[in-house]
Amino acid sequence: MNPFQSALLRPPITPLVYGNGLLSHQTDRWPESAHRRVAAGGEAQHERPSACRALPNPCSRSLLCYGEPLQIPTVRDVLLARRQIAPHLPRTPVHRYPALDALLGARVYVKHENYLPVGAFKVRGGVNLVSQLSAEERARGVITASTGNHGQSVAFAAQRFGVPARIVVPERANPGKVAAMTGMGAEVIHHGPDFDAARRHCEQLAREHGYRYIHSGDEPLLIAGVATETLELLEDEPGIELIIVPLRGGSGAAGACIAARAINPASR
Repeated sequence: MNPFQSALLRPPITPLVYGNGLLSHQTDRWPESAHRRVAAGGEAQHERPSACRALPNPCSRSLLCYGEPLQIPTVRDVLLARRQIAPHLPRTPVHRYPALDALLGARVYVKHENYLPVGAFKVRGGVNLVSQLSAEERARGVITASTGNHGQSVAFAAQRFGVPARIVVPERANPGKVAAMTGMGAEVIHHGPDFDAARRHCEQLAREHGYRYIHSGDEPLLIAGVATETLELLEDEPGIELIIVPLRGGSGAAGACIAARAINPASR
């Protein structure tokens, strides 16, 4: 039994993840018990904003962020997000590869989010959020902090809907991704040695100038948007038992948990 197969026999865990695609598979065995929790948060490998904290109950349906209640999206929000992004983003394909099946000893399905305009699933959240900004918010413009893909997502959506966008990145941010954000019309602001320094500067600029700040994870519309990835996956392959999402910041995992629990509660 390889590590991939043995994952089916382990107790379910709460994922906190990001990534450009989903790996999932089907087998003939499934444990009887499965407990799931929705995960939502900011950049997992960095400190969370001091004013943004989860409520004591980890399974709560709401969070407190900057003193305001933050409602975790439901599958209804995911369905509405799909309708919102459909005119702007293509449905991505799900493929199987015999060599990958043989390597992992399972039927493995790869959801190709790299087919999206910025090459990553995060653009789903950006389009869903920016498309629903009020006229007043659009006039103020948006600002976010990013090391790359989230910033590209916001830049793409802002360009699509004619909203001024500013992306604060670390001084040593990936030059290719910086060029992509600039190419989509965003103003890129370099600040600090790492993401946390860039984020703090971003929040300060938002307060000073009144920009609409877009957090990289604590945004219900963003989470609902990225959840459409899992929604599409389970529509194409409803029998999938295990969904694997690469770990980074949280929005991808939150979206996957919301969609999977509603559509196929037996999935992990």
